Amino acid sequence: MSKFNYKNLLNKEYKVLHTPDIDSINFEIFTKELRKKLNMSQASFAKAIGVSTNTIEKWEMGINPPSSSAKRLLYLLDLNDGLIDQLYKIK
Repeated sequence: MSKFNYKNLLNKEYKVLHTPDIDSINFEIFTKELRKKLNMSQASFAKAIGVSTNTIEKWEMGINPPSSSAKRLLYLLDLNDGLIDQLYKIK
């Protein structure tokens, strides 16, 4: 086994990760508008993304903000509303 070479590590180029400024979005308004854009009730939207209806209500009223991972999911659903079909199927 070869010895780890720190000089090689320092000389490597790395890609810089650019992320959207999700924290600047007003999720109280964003969540409700997204849900309406998807033509879903609070209950069906909650079921599709794996949270309770009460959670959606609180997000939309501004009582509790979504977690960081939930914000990212909502952002992605807004970018590609076809993703909701992968999470929620009408039978």
